[in-house]
Amino acid sequence: MSKETQKQLYAQRVAAGLCTRCSSKVEIVGKKKCDTCATSYRSMRKKIKDAGLCGHCLKNPIVDGYKSCQTCIDNRREEYDSSAEQTYRHDLRNRHKDAGLCITCANPHKTDSVQCQACIDVTVTKNSHRRMDRILKKLCVMCGKGTPIDGKITCELCIGKSKVRYIADIEHRRAQARINYHSRYTALKVAVYHAYGDMCKCCKSVANESFTLDHVNNDGNAHRDILSTKGGETMLRWIRDNDFPSSIQLLCGNCHLAKTRQLPCTHLLAVSKASI
Repeated sequence: MSKETQKQLYAQRVAAGLCTRCSSKVEIVGKKKCDTCATSYRSMRKKIKDAGLCGHCLKNPIVDGYKSCQTCIDNRREEYDSSAEQTYRHDLRNRHKDAGLCITCANPHKTDSVQCQACIDVTVTKNSHRRMDRILKKLCVMCGKGTPIDGKITCELCIGKSKVRYIADIEHRRAQARINYHSRYTALKVAVYHAYGDMCKCCKSVANESFTLDHVNNDGNAHRDILSTKGGETMLRWIRDNDFPSSIQLLCGNCHLAKTRQLPCTHLLAVSKASI
């Protein structure tokens, strides 16, 4: 039976709700094998796995970090390189992703990820083994074929491709970096302001658009010189990492300016005028 005929027969049995192996009626909707064939299949796969054999050809030993032998890996890589195979796999990944499922096994994925935790662990282990294996064999860690440039772990061809991709996408990367920085800076600033009460320590104003951070002992310049910064995110991180020290206080713009110029605060002048 040819491969094309096998595919057609498989599709017909699935459409008719029959077991793809023995053609008997499938008891559970959505399954492709009956209970007997599913149990037999799982038992066979377990024996193959325990024997350390390739899960595709069932003959050759597997490569470390993979479930297949080197021959089957190379063959499947050639199949994947075809445009039709790539399109199918990408469409399948996108369908799983849109449905909130793991793009690998179709189980519910982990929050802030497109894979479930089990598939993440497998992917990390597999990539780590593959990377180390290529380094030991003195092959490019990206393509696994070329010879790395002296002092690097990638070949000249892969470095060139990476540069082309980076240049083509550089504007998007820069825009995304600005968005990420703004989000990170805003979240950090909100956390610091909240730790200091979300209120000016002098006039008790809650207009946070005018809030500034003030050094109680007037040693701001020396502190910024130590941190090699003019303020901003570096100063906010220092405050957070040092458990919001009492040497820093939150002031509104008017009170901070009055303190800097050694003048009475405007809210105190308003109170004194009202009392007169």
